[in-house]
Amino acid sequence: MKIFNLNIEGYWRLKNKKGIPTQPGVFFVYECSYNIDLATVTLIRIIYVGESTNVNRFIDTSESVELWLAFISEGHELCFSTAYLNDLMSRELVMAGYIKNLQPHFNKGFEIPFPYESYQVIASGKTSLLDTDFLVAGTL
Repeated sequence: MKIFNLNIEGYWRLKNKKGIPTQPGVFFVYECSYNIDLATVTLIRIIYVGESTNVNRFIDTSESVELWLAFISEGHELCFSTAYLNDLMSRELVMAGYIKNLQPHFNKGFEIPFPYESYQVIASGKTSLLDTDFLVAGTL
């Protein structure tokens, strides 16, 4: 069985999106609140899981950002985390596994568009609100 080991980096507020890596990977979009006195974020919920060949560019240019902003509660912000994954198939499988487990609002109805074998995802790093070790049953 294939095992994907992820090191998740984060968290970046939308206003600090330039710090998001320009590498390929999966990414997580959170609704969060920012405490200006402590300079900390509190993650509230995951609203989207995606993948891109350049996570920074995707977030910087995506029209989805406006939809995400309109969805979150007043006074809250968008935050992001990401994990490097170079291979497209790996990104799609990891993204699909997280969508299946977390069922974020903006991923409703997503299905993996190809047959796949069972696999495991193990995550470390910035994993708040994420499953850190899970199996995805295959379709083959």
